[in-house]
Amino acid sequence: ELCIFTSTDVEWIPESQSQAIRLLVDKAFNEFGMHKVYSYVFCKFPSEIELLKKAGFVIEATFKEEALKEDGSFEDIERFLTQGVGLIVQIVLARILLPSDFGSMAIMVAIINYLGIFVQSGLSTTVIQKKDLDEKDLSSLLSVSILLALIIYLSLFFLAPWIGEIYQMHDIVWPIRVLSFGLFLSAINSIQTGILSRNMKFKVIFLRSILSIVVGGAVSVIMAIKGFGLWALVAYSILNGLI
Repeated sequence: ELCIFTSTDVEWIPESQSQAIRLLVDKAFNEFGMHKVYSYVFCKFPSEIELLKKAGFVIEATFKEEALKEDGSFEDIERFLTQGVGLIVQIVLARILLPSDFGSMAIMVAIINYLGIFVQSGLSTTVIQKKDLDEKDLSSLLSVSILLALIIYLSLFFLAPWIGEIYQMHDIVWPIRVLSFGLFLSAINSIQTGILSRNMKFKVIFLRSILSIVVGGAVSVIMAIKGFGLWALVAYSILNGLI
């Protein structure tokens, strides 16, 4: 996916911006061997559409059903809703939980997210960009990612006491073991999201994102009120990947 930001500065005239886009596209095809380069543009930015046309892009579709109509324009609302609901959940949890709970969660997330890079390793992008994708390819990608997730999960499971000892946080041993289960969910979700994006099923991605945030947020807030502390944050993370 090509993400562009246009400029009105004098040195960035439309011709130079269009030339920059062409250079990026040539690099994608000739150096990286990509089969397709695409870009999403909000309808209220016609200048960006024209720049892409000059660079050789063609309009394949207008996703009116994936957006909210407002004053004649269509805008993708997935990011705004998910981030908005997520922010509300975090504010509510911050009013209930202790700062130490968020500190412990931050440490665990940092470790697991870093190791999760090796599990995902561009799975979603591979599914989207591979020219001839079949069931065998999907099965191979899923098997490799699940195997990597299993290796990393077992390592974290046995190293959890040591990690807790390093940070002097012995209460994160079991939470980090449970949170590491999200590595398997991440591997599966990456492929599922790639398939949905490849088939232009953006509405499904949108509904799934909203549902996971709402359900995960509701459960975590209830757990926080009931006094589960750090486990409320763990549940929020796991449910976001599970749904």
